[in-house]
Amino acid sequence: MKKVLAVTGITLGIVLTALLGLLIHAGLFFKVQVTEALSGPYVVVYVEQTGDYAKANKAGMDVYQTLVAEFGVNPTKGFGIYFDDPKSVAKEKLRSEIGCILEGNDIQKAPLVTSKFKVKILESKQSLVATHPFTNPLSILLGITKVYPKFAEKLKGKTEGYTYSMEIYDMPNKTTIYLMR
Repeated sequence: MKKVLAVTGITLGIVLTALLGLLIHAGLFFKVQVTEALSGPYVVVYVEQTGDYAKANKAGMDVYQTLVAEFGVNPTKGFGIYFDDPKSVAKEKLRSEIGCILEGNDIQKAPLVTSKFKVKILESKQSLVATHPFTNPLSILLGITKVYPKFAEKLKGKTEGYTYSMEIYDMPNKTTIYLMR
């Protein structure tokens, strides 16, 4: 019996240590700072989605894979625009736009992709901006739980000017950029 308890204790210790390491790598102790800055312009290729925001990743991957396979576009930044507050809108009614940001020479291919996706330019706009490390799936959850309460603090008393939130998944820099636009 003592052997079983010892093995169980060691196993549990290893699992908890690994989980703690994963959380630290995901940005557990990263301090979020919100600033006000100009964001954009962005050329975005996207699909509209209604429903649970948790399904955004699959939609984004579908857009990315199609851009690479069918159009020879190699985006390095994904994005999600979220129009509704999930605390006050039912999951099945949440509205979003999910896709990729075109940059450099890929912008010239924007007219071609309109056969499959929507394309628009998000002009420069004064925004609330915060960043969080983008290292693993847990980092997205940590970012959301840290950034949006900070945005809410900054927006207290402000009733106009910001109509949606945007998350930019910057793969090369391993960063999620959170915007309130």
